[in-house]
Amino acid sequence: MARPLFRFLRSERGAVTVDWVVLTAAVAGLGITTILGVQTGVINLGGEVNSALSGVAVASLTGEDVSSGGYTPFIATQDDIANWVQEYTDNFSDDELRSLYAELSMGAANALDAGNPAGSEIYFDLMSAANTALRNRGLDIPDGSSSFDDLMARYDAAVT
Repeated sequence: MARPLFRFLRSERGAVTVDWVVLTAAVAGLGITTILGVQTGVINLGGEVNSALSGVAVASLTGEDVSSGGYTPFIATQDDIANWVQEYTDNFSDDELRSLYAELSMGAANALDAGNPAGSEIYFDLMSAANTALRNRGLDIPDGSSSFDDLMARYDAAVT
């Protein structure tokens, strides 16, 4: 009885399998230790990213703010647009405001006609402020001028 047990203990058959099992267990243990070590940092980083992105508006390439349905400026900032609206409202007469809108809509249309939608983007930013100032005063866009929405549809068609 002692002889087969002694032979089994001296045999090296299957030793490679045991080595691989031990090595695999060690690698799995290192993986688990690594995960536990970085878990807190990753969770904190995820919270910081969430906080940073929670107040950001998502905009499409068409210049529309898809999170709120309003206009998102191409080049200017929302603060620029708000400042322009205030300036146009405070410092422009009705006729001057209509004339400004007509000039800006013509500039956007000319850039679109020339196949340069990127060149029309600053006109859209300025025109959105003029359009808002017109609406705030209850005024219509000037006769012969394209509406902001019509020009934006042309822009969308040009970039898609």
